[in-house]
Amino acid sequence: MSTRDADDVLHYAWLLGKIEYFEADEILPLLRFVAREAQGETLDHRRALRDEVRNIADALERFGAHYTKKVTAIRNWMESEAFG
Repeated sequence: MSTRDADDVLHYAWLLGKIEYFEADEILPLLRFVAREAQGETLDHRRALRDEVRNIADALERFGAHYTKKVTAIRNWMESEAFG
């Protein structure tokens, strides 16, 4: 997966995350896909992707309590060292 493709998928996940009725179980597969595809990438690229996912969680948190489950699920997944 190219850097551009990864950025596009993360942007799509961000957009879905902003929609209240899309839950974590619909967003996390996209994030897992990006992390899995990035395993062969440089450490710097994987860290940049990880930071972008963290930014998504932080931004969703600002939308309030309706987004708590999504934010918690994303952060819990990130703790699993998803990007290596």
